[in-house]
Amino acid sequence: VLEEKLDVLRSLLYGFDYGDFLTGGHKLLAGAANHVLGLEDGKKRFADNALAMSKAFTLCCTLDEAKAVREEVAFLQAIKVLLIKRGKPPFEGCWSIPGGGVEHGESLLDAVRREVREESAVEIKILGLLDVFEALPGKADVNFQRHTLMIDYVADWRSGEPVAGDDAIEAEFMPFSEAEARLSWDLTRTALARAIEFRRRLQVRP
Repeated sequence: VLEEKLDVLRSLLYGFDYGDFLTGGHKLLAGAANHVLGLEDGKKRFADNALAMSKAFTLCCTLDEAKAVREEVAFLQAIKVLLIKRGKPPFEGCWSIPGGGVEHGESLLDAVRREVREESAVEIKILGLLDVFEALPGKADVNFQRHTLMIDYVADWRSGEPVAGDDAIEAEFMPFSEAEARLSWDLTRTALARAIEFRRRLQVRP
């Protein structure tokens, strides 16, 4: 199944040279996403097959055949991003990555998994800490009324289809370039670009 879905995704990218996916970074991802968006029903076809590929890879990732294509799988996974449209301040009505506050007695990683689950119905596997971003009232953005620290993590999809809930009014997997265009805050775009690089380094590690 993994090879079958890889072949479908490769055919959807036919005509776009992504052979430099190990070092091409987010610019190559943006080009691949734009190519997909230019195809008839390309967004849905790519998203559906990328999701099926991720499921298949999860089941056989320890096999030598899967390890041989893991870098390409990582690139194809990174072409789409999970975003939610916020239904409450800050950034009400704007697209962002899932997130929220930590509850009393809750670990940080448990909070990350819970917030993604509540806002998108998606289950994730956390790969690692990405960065810590700081927003000061009146400096970073007028939407922030308090001094806010945002701790971002990189994660893999594990199960579930995007369904908005809690603070989110929409949830969707979308191509990288579309996600970058919809995001409302430069720091979130920075986090997205860093997450792509994080994933690339993780997958090429011996």
